[in-house]
Amino acid sequence: MAYLTLDLFEAVTVFTLQVGMKVDDDLAQQAFAEVDKARHHKISWAELWAAMAPTPTDVLRELRVAKNKKRVTVAELIQPYDSNADNVLTAGEFHRCLDALGFDLDDGEVRNVLRQFDREKSRQVSARDLEYALDQLGGKALKGSNWLQVV
Repeated sequence: MAYLTLDLFEAVTVFTLQVGMKVDDDLAQQAFAEVDKARHHKISWAELWAAMAPTPTDVLRELRVAKNKKRVTVAELIQPYDSNADNVLTAGEFHRCLDALGFDLDDGEVRNVLRQFDREKSRQVSARDLEYALDQLGGKALKGSNWLQVV
């Protein structure tokens, strides 16, 4: 199995400096440690792939950008994907919505993101759930729940 070592990871940070991104050794080591979940001082391709997956925060940010750009409510934004016009998206409808926002996720990844917004545990996400999550952008949504800290 191929691994990415800290030395190679630091070489990548040198490249990022050359293209104008500000990454110093401390930040590179911090990022490496965040991705190296097994703490064995190397990153497997599986760890790297998992670290690159969009988070619920990424989804919220894109929803906010699209909502503001189009000057619409969340309900209006999701309406084209809501086949029965109930302001609730099934996993399939949510998947189509995320595809339209530019996310290339498989069904499992979509379900994982959906779970973060599904406050009623209905395996669906409502416009109200998404509005609530957008309102919470910048702080904890619900203590002790499956909600992530959004920064």
